[in-house]
Amino acid sequence: MELKPETLLKDIIKEYPWITEEAIKIDERLKIVKNPVGKMLLRKATVQDLSDKAEMDVQDIINQIRTLIQEHQ
Repeated sequence: MELKPETLLKDIIKEYPWITEEAIKIDERLKIVKNPVGKMLLRKATVQDLSDKAEMDVQDIINQIRTLIQEHQ
């Protein structure tokens, strides 16, 4: 999967369902993906949206997601 700012989070989770458990390793603020409101937002949210919400650089988040994926392979 190609990770870009416009990649939908639901697509990442579909391919890597374990990532919601691991997201907190990127930043504690990403625990939002586990609460009910966060789960609703994930349907339309992109990596850029997550970056904005966590107040992190989008490329940093992409790199950290890639690292998590590599660690699980």
